[in-house]
Amino acid sequence: MRALCLALALALAACDGAAPAAVAEPADAEGRAVTFLRHHVFDDPAALADRFTPGAQPADFPLRLLVDQPGELAFVDVWRVRSLDGRVVVEALITLRGKPHLQALWLSQQGGVWRIDGWSPRPTPVDPGKPAPSA
Repeated sequence: MRALCLALALALAACDGAAPAAVAEPADAEGRAVTFLRHHVFDDPAALADRFTPGAQPADFPLRLLVDQPGELAFVDVWRVRSLDGRVVVEALITLRGKPHLQALWLSQQGGVWRIDGWSPRPTPVDPGKPAPSA
């Protein structure tokens, strides 16, 4: 029994230096947008290619260009989700340097996966106390 406990303790100690667990990838458009905004906005553009449709360039995504460091951007919540012409539009409430803004993402389904197909050119300031307009 002691040998088993020792083996488990050693195995747990070895895990301390392990890489962080990968973020689970949701299958729905809203979840894909949220995962991108929470975890991947500042990833290398080449690593983001599978999150975007072929015509959309990850390096051009505006949020990466508007802040000097990742700590100045935070995803807060989904403001509104709409379906338009077979695409899903996710409007996300974010903070830029502590101030609330909305950023819209358009997602299209390709090969069974929702991918970012476009976005609003810049985030717009918003009062988070006001309700989102109806879809």
